Amino acid sequence: MPIVASPRSLTRRLLLAVVAVTGFAAPLAAQEVMKLGLVAAMSGQSAKSGEAIVRGLSIAIDEINAGGGVLGKKLQLVVRDDESNPAKGVIAARELVQREKVVTLFGGLDTPVSIAIVPFANQSKVPFMGVWAAGTLITRNGAAENYVFRVSAVDVLVDKALVDYAIKKYAAKNPGMILINNPWGE
Repeated sequence: MPIVASPRSLTRRLLLAVVAVTGFAAPLAAQEVMKLGLVAAMSGQSAKSGEAIVRGLSIAIDEINAGGGVLGKKLQLVVRDDESNPAKGVIAARELVQREKVVTLFGGLDTPVSIAIVPFANQSKVPFMGVWAAGTLITRNGAAENYVFRVSAVDVLVDKALVDYAIKKYAAKNPGMILINNPWGE
Protein backbone atom coordinates (compact mmCIF):
# COMPACT_ATOMS: atom_id res chain seq x y z
CA MET A 1 0.00 0.00 0.00
CA PRO A 2 1.46 3.42 -0.94
CA ILE A 3 2.28 5.88 1.81
CA VAL A 4 0.28 9.08 1.50
CA ALA A 5 2.06 12.20 2.71
CA SER A 6 0.21 15.01 4.43
CA PRO A 7 -0.34 18.23 2.45
CA ARG A 8 2.04 19.98 4.86
CA SER A 9 4.74 17.37 4.24
CA LEU A 10 4.20 17.60 0.47
CA THR A 11 4.49 21.41 0.56
CA ARG A 12 7.75 21.17 2.50
CA ARG A 13 9.20 18.53 0.15
CA LEU A 14 8.13 20.47 -2.94
CA LEU A 15 9.66 23.67 -1.58
CA LEU A 16 12.89 21.90 -0.68
CA ALA A 17 13.16 20.32 -4.13
CA VAL A 18 12.58 23.57 -5.99
CA VAL A 19 14.94 25.54 -3.78
CA ALA A 20 17.66 22.87 -3.90
CA VAL A 21 17.59 22.80 -7.71
CA THR A 22 17.51 26.59 -7.80
CA GLY A 23 20.30 26.91 -5.28
CA PHE A 24 22.73 25.20 -7.60
CA ALA A 25 21.73 27.36 -10.56
CA ALA A 26 21.72 30.81 -8.94
CA PRO A 27 24.64 32.88 -7.67
CA LEU A 28 24.11 32.88 -3.91
CA ALA A 29 27.55 33.63 -2.52
CA ALA A 30 26.79 37.27 -1.67
CA GLN A 31 23.34 36.55 -0.22
CA GLU A 32 22.79 35.64 3.42
CA VAL A 33 19.27 34.50 2.61
CA MET A 34 17.67 32.85 -0.37
CA LYS A 35 14.66 34.87 -1.43
CA LEU A 36 11.64 33.07 -2.84
CA GLY A 37 9.08 35.11 -4.73
CA LEU A 38 5.32 34.63 -4.76
CA VAL A 39 3.13 36.30 -7.37
CA ALA A 40 -0.50 35.81 -6.31
CA ALA A 41 -3.77 37.63 -5.80
CA MET A 42 -3.49 39.32 -2.43
CA SER A 43 -6.44 41.63 -3.08
CA GLY A 44 -9.74 41.31 -4.92
CA GLN A 45 -11.93 38.23 -5.36
CA SER A 46 -9.04 35.74 -5.30
CA ALA A 47 -7.32 37.21 -2.22
CA LYS A 48 -8.26 34.27 0.03
CA SER A 49 -6.34 31.92 -2.27
CA GLY A 50 -3.27 34.16 -2.11
CA GLU A 51 -3.47 34.27 1.67
CA ALA A 52 -3.72 30.46 1.81
CA ILE A 53 -0.65 30.07 -0.40
CA VAL A 54 1.32 32.50 1.77
CA ARG A 55 0.37 30.52 4.90
CA GLY A 56 1.38 27.21 3.33
CA LEU A 57 4.71 28.49 2.02
CA SER A 58 5.42 30.27 5.31
CA ILE A 59 4.89 27.08 7.33
CA ALA A 60 7.23 25.16 5.02
CA ILE A 61 9.84 27.94 5.08
CA ASP A 62 9.73 28.12 8.89
CA GLU A 63 10.29 24.35 9.13
CA ILE A 64 13.15 24.44 6.63
CA ASN A 65 14.78 27.42 8.37
CA ALA A 66 14.45 25.70 11.75
CA GLY A 67 16.36 22.78 10.27
CA GLY A 68 19.24 24.97 9.10
CA GLY A 69 17.88 26.31 5.83
CA VAL A 70 19.08 25.27 2.38
CA LEU A 71 22.77 25.25 1.53
CA GLY A 72 23.34 26.92 4.90
CA LYS A 73 21.10 29.87 4.00
CA LYS A 74 17.76 30.86 5.48
CA LEU A 75 14.78 31.19 3.17
CA GLN A 76 12.72 34.38 2.94
CA LEU A 77 9.37 34.77 1.17
CA VAL A 78 8.80 37.98 -0.80
CA VAL A 79 5.19 38.47 -1.92
CA ARG A 80 3.73 40.64 -4.69
CA ASP A 81 0.03 41.15 -5.47
CA ASP A 82 -0.98 40.41 -9.06
CA GLU A 83 -4.60 41.51 -8.43
CA SER A 84 -5.65 38.58 -10.68
CA ASN A 85 -4.36 40.64 -13.60
CA PRO A 86 -1.92 39.03 -16.08
CA ALA A 87 -0.09 42.28 -16.91
CA LYS A 88 0.36 43.08 -13.21
CA GLY A 89 1.55 39.52 -12.63
CA VAL A 90 4.34 39.92 -15.19
CA ILE A 91 5.37 43.27 -13.67
CA ALA A 92 5.43 41.65 -10.21
CA ALA A 93 7.51 38.71 -11.49
CA ARG A 94 10.03 41.06 -13.11
CA GLU A 95 10.34 43.09 -9.92
CA LEU A 96 10.89 39.97 -7.83
CA VAL A 97 13.57 38.58 -10.15
CA GLN A 98 15.36 41.77 -11.14
CA ARG A 99 15.07 43.91 -8.01
CA GLU A 100 14.57 41.42 -5.18
CA LYS A 101 16.87 38.78 -6.73
CA VAL A 102 14.59 35.85 -5.91
CA VAL A 103 15.92 32.44 -6.90
CA THR A 104 12.48 30.92 -7.53
CA LEU A 105 9.01 32.21 -8.34
CA PHE A 106 5.78 30.66 -7.08
CA GLY A 107 2.45 31.45 -8.73
CA GLY A 108 -1.07 31.70 -7.45
CA LEU A 109 -4.60 30.73 -8.40
CA ASP A 110 -5.24 32.46 -11.69
CA THR A 111 -4.28 30.54 -14.83
CA PRO A 112 -4.21 33.64 -17.08
CA VAL A 113 -1.65 35.26 -14.75
CA SER A 114 0.53 32.15 -14.66
CA ILE A 115 0.40 31.78 -18.45
CA ALA A 116 1.50 35.42 -18.78
CA ILE A 117 4.49 34.87 -16.44
CA VAL A 118 5.73 31.70 -18.20
CA PRO A 119 7.67 33.42 -21.05
CA PHE A 120 9.46 35.72 -18.59
CA ALA A 121 10.36 32.82 -16.28
CA ASN A 122 11.76 30.78 -19.16
CA GLN A 123 13.64 33.74 -20.65
CA SER A 124 15.10 34.62 -17.24
CA LYS A 125 15.87 30.96 -16.48
CA VAL A 126 14.20 31.32 -13.09
CA PRO A 127 12.16 28.31 -11.97
CA PHE A 128 8.46 29.08 -11.74
CA MET A 129 6.29 26.76 -9.68
CA GLY A 130 2.55 26.99 -10.23
CA VAL A 131 1.00 25.85 -6.99
CA TRP A 132 -2.67 26.25 -7.88
CA ALA A 133 -3.35 27.42 -11.44
CA ALA A 134 -4.28 24.48 -13.65
CA GLY A 135 -4.13 25.65 -17.28
CA THR A 136 -2.44 23.12 -19.53
CA LEU A 137 -0.48 25.88 -21.32
CA ILE A 138 1.41 26.69 -18.13
CA THR A 139 3.71 23.71 -18.43
CA ARG A 140 3.02 22.66 -22.01
CA ASN A 141 4.24 25.99 -23.28
CA GLY A 142 6.52 24.98 -26.16
CA ALA A 143 9.70 26.39 -24.59
CA ALA A 144 12.94 24.73 -25.66
CA GLU A 145 14.24 25.22 -22.11
CA ASN A 146 11.26 25.01 -19.78
CA TYR A 147 11.73 26.33 -16.23
CA VAL A 148 8.05 26.00 -15.37
CA PHE A 149 6.54 23.37 -13.07
CA ARG A 150 3.20 22.92 -11.36
CA VAL A 151 1.56 20.67 -8.83
CA SER A 152 -2.03 20.93 -10.07
CA ALA A 153 -3.58 18.41 -12.42
CA VAL A 154 -3.33 18.77 -16.18
CA ASP A 155 -6.69 20.13 -17.36
CA VAL A 156 -7.04 17.89 -20.39
CA LEU A 157 -6.68 14.82 -18.15
CA VAL A 158 -9.11 16.15 -15.55
CA ASP A 159 -11.67 17.05 -18.22
CA LYS A 160 -11.57 13.54 -19.66
CA ALA A 161 -11.81 11.98 -16.20
CA LEU A 162 -14.85 14.11 -15.30
CA VAL A 163 -16.66 13.21 -18.52
CA ASP A 164 -15.81 9.51 -18.12
CA TYR A 165 -17.08 9.64 -14.53
CA ALA A 166 -20.38 11.23 -15.59
CA ILE A 167 -20.88 8.55 -18.23
CA LYS A 168 -19.97 5.60 -15.98
CA LYS A 169 -21.54 6.75 -12.70
CA TYR A 170 -24.67 8.51 -13.98
CA ALA A 171 -25.10 7.00 -17.47
CA ALA A 172 -24.89 10.52 -18.91
CA LYS A 173 -25.62 10.48 -22.65
CA ASN A 174 -24.25 13.90 -23.58
CA PRO A 175 -22.18 15.27 -20.71
CA GLY A 176 -20.87 18.80 -21.02
CA MET A 177 -19.08 21.47 -19.06
CA ILE A 178 -19.66 25.15 -18.53
CA LEU A 179 -16.38 27.00 -18.01
CA ILE A 180 -15.24 30.59 -17.76
CA ASN A 181 -14.14 32.20 -21.04
CA ASN A 182 -10.41 32.66 -20.33
CA PRO A 183 -7.27 30.50 -20.78
CA TRP A 184 -8.24 28.33 -17.81
CA GLY A 185 -11.69 27.69 -19.27
CA GLU A 186 -10.21 26.90 -22.66
